[in-house]
Amino acid sequence: MKALWFPALFLAVFPALALNPGLHLSQYGHSSWRLRDGAFAGIPHSITQTADGYLWLATDAGPVRFDGVRFVTWAQLGRPPLRAANTYSVFGDGDGGLWIGNGIGIERWWNGRLTAYPKPGGRILAIAKDRTGNLWAVRSRPTDSEGGLCRISGATPKCFNVPGQPSYSVGSALAIDGQNNVWVGSLTGVCRWISGAATCFVLPGLEHVTTGIEGMTVLPDGRLLVSFAGSEQRTGVKELRNGVWHDFSAGHMDWSRIQPTAWLVDRNQALWIGTNSKGIYRVEDGQVDHFDTSDGLSSDSIEGFYQDREGNLWVTASGGIDQFHDLPVTTFSKKEGLMADSANSVLTLSDGSVWVGNRGGIDIIRGNAVSGIRSENGFPGTRVTSMFQDRSGRVWIGVDDGLDLYDQGRFSALLPPGKEPLGVIIGITQDNQGAVWALTAPGALRVPHLFKVLESKKVAEIKLPPIPRAQMVIASSPKYGIWLSSVGSITPLQNGELRTDAAVSTLGTSRASFVDADGAIWWATSQGAVHVKNGRPETLDSQNGLSCDNINSIVRDDRGSLWLQSPCGLDSIAAAELARWEENPGVHISVRNFGILDGALPGGQVPFSPKAVKSTDGRLWFVNERVLQVVDPAHLHLNETRPPVQIETVIADRKANGPQQNLRLPALTRDIEIDYTALSLSVPQKVQFRYRLEGRDREWRDPGKQRQAFYNDLPPGPYTFRVIAANNDGVWNNEGAAWSFSVAPAYYQKAWFRCLLAGIAILLCWMLYRFRVRQIAAGISARFDERLEERTRIARELHDTLLQTIQGSKLIVDDALDNANDSALTRQALQRLSIWLYQATEEGRAALTSLRRSATRQNDLAEALQRAGEDCSLKRPLTFRLTVDGSSRDMHPIVRDDIYRIGYEAIRNACWHSGGTQVEVDLKYARDLILRVRDNGKGIHPDILSNGKQGHFGLRGMQERADRAGGKLSIRATNLHSTNPGTEVELVVPGNLGYQRTKTEERSLLAKVRRLLWR
Repeated sequence: MKALWFPALFLAVFPALALNPGLHLSQYGHSSWRLRDGAFAGIPHSITQTADGYLWLATDAGPVRFDGVRFVTWAQLGRPPLRAANTYSVFGDGDGGLWIGNGIGIERWWNGRLTAYPKPGGRILAIAKDRTGNLWAVRSRPTDSEGGLCRISGATPKCFNVPGQPSYSVGSALAIDGQNNVWVGSLTGVCRWISGAATCFVLPGLEHVTTGIEGMTVLPDGRLLVSFAGSEQRTGVKELRNGVWHDFSAGHMDWSRIQPTAWLVDRNQALWIGTNSKGIYRVEDGQVDHFDTSDGLSSDSIEGFYQDREGNLWVTASGGIDQFHDLPVTTFSKKEGLMADSANSVLTLSDGSVWVGNRGGIDIIRGNAVSGIRSENGFPGTRVTSMFQDRSGRVWIGVDDGLDLYDQGRFSALLPPGKEPLGVIIGITQDNQGAVWALTAPGALRVPHLFKVLESKKVAEIKLPPIPRAQMVIASSPKYGIWLSSVGSITPLQNGELRTDAAVSTLGTSRASFVDADGAIWWATSQGAVHVKNGRPETLDSQNGLSCDNINSIVRDDRGSLWLQSPCGLDSIAAAELARWEENPGVHISVRNFGILDGALPGGQVPFSPKAVKSTDGRLWFVNERVLQVVDPAHLHLNETRPPVQIETVIADRKANGPQQNLRLPALTRDIEIDYTALSLSVPQKVQFRYRLEGRDREWRDPGKQRQAFYNDLPPGPYTFRVIAANNDGVWNNEGAAWSFSVAPAYYQKAWFRCLLAGIAILLCWMLYRFRVRQIAAGISARFDERLEERTRIARELHDTLLQTIQGSKLIVDDALDNANDSALTRQALQRLSIWLYQATEEGRAALTSLRRSATRQNDLAEALQRAGEDCSLKRPLTFRLTVDGSSRDMHPIVRDDIYRIGYEAIRNACWHSGGTQVEVDLKYARDLILRVRDNGKGIHPDILSNGKQGHFGLRGMQERADRAGGKLSIRATNLHSTNPGTEVELVVPGNLGYQRTKTEERSLLAKVRRLLWR
């Protein structure tokens, strides 16, 4: 694109920012993005800015979007494909649309839609917009019979032929002047299109050409400038004024040897000219400045220019794109005319000029022009150290190892003749008596020298004591005369003697000094800025807000602000903040820092003076041992354009989405990345951001310059992401951008599921409550059953022991009563009754004892059964036999007791009720314990076996004991067909219930379990 139109909308909405015309091109901030570095693909032809703040490049590989940091291609944005990939022109209109001219026509992206216009065909080389809103385009080699100039004001573009020119003759040059006339270049000249009519102006010498007009622009005064390439290699620049062609002249340039390809008149009316092979020229007030690849330009072949809403100037070239922007701190170096990059001291004179002590001489700056005093015009040495202008206007200069006086254009040496050089001059000042003092750096013996020069030019040397370091600073003092500062102390000198009694202690090494109007002195030291007032020192350092503690120089501006130079750049402190600090030296104050991105270059610790001065025009000048830097506090460029903020992409679980409002993310979305940007293009590295996710973040987050936000494991629900940004000068756009979205819940995160869980929880609580109630009731019932069981057991005990004995006693008494006349029988009955009553007593005592404990011994089951049988055989004439099969096993005492009681009851029944003569007991220790009691008596009646005997509980007690032991009890007749069938009682108790495991068995069982688990 050879000519560009900056939309008037930007000028109406945004401040008319522009580059400072008083600077050299090399003094602007310059950034470059090169094709060879992989910034983007395809040669850029034109550049534009859309209403949302993005820059767009037309490249051979398609449109590319740029936010100052990231280049994004059309395909990466997910936009619909264009009809042709190669684009030659782009144009951003005031409606937010982007016009794209490619190899076969023109298309427009607006409001999320891509519109392809049926005409014009051919390459669209330039696009512009007139004041009535019509869009104009020029095309090369159209595919139809219509001309190369096209107007787009509706759905179908209309193209026009230029009179006297073939349809393909319109070139790439297009411009619109202040009267809304459309100018278009052709093979032989230019044509002006007004209301459907064309007026052509043929340029002599272009009758037989191959290229014709290559570029044009309209100057503010109405002149038309064109660049051309004609026959016989004729190239050059012409201007059309009042319909007549004139040669273009500016500066001392021969424009016939330069082939311009692109033009731009910036907002300060400076003319920018891009060339085919010689880089960039700028014409300002008749002065021509040049910038090419040797200065850092991406390429010397220029395609076009563009000035964005912040005033930055952009250049498209065959090798990439370049940007020029204003810097708060500008630099004078060898490029700008200094004789060397070795600036050691700077002095401002009463006539407004600025003198720079350099290697090889003195550079003198007036305005923005640089001149100098060199050896060829009288400079007497090789380098300048320190400088000073006294009250009479004379300039004192340290030259090499001596001191010279410059007066009326002549240098004169002041050191006494015949003395050896004693060191370089590091400081010069004048006391309140008019004497000039010069301080030298300590030599090999660490002894500095102080010289006093009177009005008669008589030089006197003041002896000074040795100091531990080579750095000293001298300053005038209204009270004492001069001050000397070295390491850790500031000492006044009065009447040629150091007043150590009035010395002031400080921290660090002194670098420079500055005397305030009230006589207070500021000292720049390695530990901060020391302010000495009324003999009291206070230190201003990083604890108070300074960027660095190591201060190199210090100066005040016309507004009372204090400026400090350090390796961190320049710190500026307003007078009000300084006053607040003086009242409370511990307070943290507001400090504005100008760093390397603002043009402040770090430098070495210059030993000479002055290091910083204020010129008569209010500008501040600093040296850093290499270059000279200048700040104009009264005209600091403040970028007041609030940066538009855009949310670009949302990546949820590695899936990219556009930031559509109310986007619903799927359930269980874990990782969310939000990419955002701010369209401040002056110094995008200084753009700052803050963001907050409403619904998650309580406070704003401060990511600094990071342009991404990350969130993990957001619970389901609605959210709103807000981001705000500040431009390079700290101006915030607090409205920012917002994006609303929501995370869908999984089924178990939905309300119905939560209600279900709540219902289940309530049900479980109710069930636990009911279970606990039943458990308590069961406990009460168990205690009742336990008591009932105990009572039942006592009843069984009484039945099996005491009642049986009492019943037997009754039989004996009844028998004695029936034979009352037989005294011998009665006596025998009474003896038996006595025995049985004793037995009843013992049985009662045993029953009471059993209430407290179970069987007293273990493994005595067979023995107990044997005793029961023998006792029975003593009472009845019968034979008793016990058989034990298997080894005795340890048994649970309660189970053993129940088995014994069952066997005891069976033996007693056989003894007292069977009427038999034999009782056999078999006790078998096998897998299960088996107990059998058999007799050869009369048997048991089936009714008694089924229902028990009225008033007797023996059989019931046996069954209850068997159930409690977990065994199976069976009672049956042994021989139903015999006269004496007999009775058999069999009890089977499972071994796992009755036997107690030994330690060996427990270990074996544990080993089996482990083997099963390993399987």
